[in-house]
Amino acid sequence: MLLPRLHLSGLKQWQLPASKSLSNRWLVINYLYGGKIDIQNLSTAEDTVLMYRLLQQLSVGTDHNFDCGNAGTVARFITALLASQNGTFVVTGDERMKARPMAELIETMRDMGAEIHCLEGEGFLPLEIHGTRLSGGEVRLSGTQSSQFASALMLVAPVMEQPLTLKFDTVPTSESYISITCELLKACGHSIWQHPLEISVKPTDKVSKISVSIENDWSSAAYAYNAVAFSPDMSVFLPGLDKGSVQGDSVAREWYSRIGVETTFVERGILLKNKMLKCENPLLFECSDNPDLVPPMVVACAGLGLEAVFRHVHTLNLKESERLSVLSKELSKLGCRNVATDDSLYVYPSQLSVKEQIKTYNDHRIAMSFATLACLFDGVDVENPDVVGKSFPNFWNEFLNPKQL
Repeated sequence: MLLPRLHLSGLKQWQLPASKSLSNRWLVINYLYGGKIDIQNLSTAEDTVLMYRLLQQLSVGTDHNFDCGNAGTVARFITALLASQNGTFVVTGDERMKARPMAELIETMRDMGAEIHCLEGEGFLPLEIHGTRLSGGEVRLSGTQSSQFASALMLVAPVMEQPLTLKFDTVPTSESYISITCELLKACGHSIWQHPLEISVKPTDKVSKISVSIENDWSSAAYAYNAVAFSPDMSVFLPGLDKGSVQGDSVAREWYSRIGVETTFVERGILLKNKMLKCENPLLFECSDNPDLVPPMVVACAGLGLEAVFRHVHTLNLKESERLSVLSKELSKLGCRNVATDDSLYVYPSQLSVKEQIKTYNDHRIAMSFATLACLFDGVDVENPDVVGKSFPNFWNEFLNPKQL
């Protein structure tokens, strides 16, 4: 997709998607509670549509084969859910999902009583699951891999035989996503005790009917922040974002303030303005809790010619693509000098030049992040534009044709 050079100005509005992180968790909770949750503003992202479809499939009970594509959240949550249900099921995914780690979750489920067979490689999809009522009790996780393992266990804790206690060897990566799960379970009446190295879930005896409206997605807001950072004469209104958000990626307002984008909370949302501030040099970002913000912020710093260091990014290579390697490679193609290590990415001020197509590696966040460079350059060509549907189906319309206010 060859993008036009965008010369954006004035006050615009982007309509962000609802949070798929919140949506997918509420869908699992709603399934376990027999449809007692009235969910408003459910995400239309492909990952959430897939989660909804697989839960419907489980409810009907005629097809026991569950294909999760390359949706990590869906694969981890569905695996835990099926392990907690009576029956025999097969869980699989695409080739990339089959290469993403599952061993720690699988072993934990086995220890709790589920019979799980890895059909190709040990610790990876596809799986044959013989589910049961899981025992619960005390579980130990490393904390160094996916936070989705912990969230998956917590979501099915209400149907375990005993209250669940998770103990971590180290402060878990992407801890903010575990906190989201804690907050949603609290909203259902469960007693949650959370400490950096330990979480306990004590289910309530009875869950009352509740209604929830899902907040829009702070992770997706990052691409609007990029557009404002690259377009000093434009401001953007983003409805549906709350000051008291449970989403960890609401830290975007702090990250982007360091490169001159000011966030103001107004009625019904936030307003983004480019304050054209002089940035500190070099910028340092601690990324353990917010890996989804790394691709757009890396591209923002590269586009603005800023020196930046992104630390604790080791999990990026376990995502939809090997994101750390991909970011380094695509930045280099643009002429941006960078150095990637096992756990850090260093970006240096460089004169960028767009000469080749941006490869997206079937990764929605890579596609949207590099697309924002069209605010600065002619000739930005993004491979496989449809991949954005995974999290932000209407991205291209919002980015290329924002509503004028």
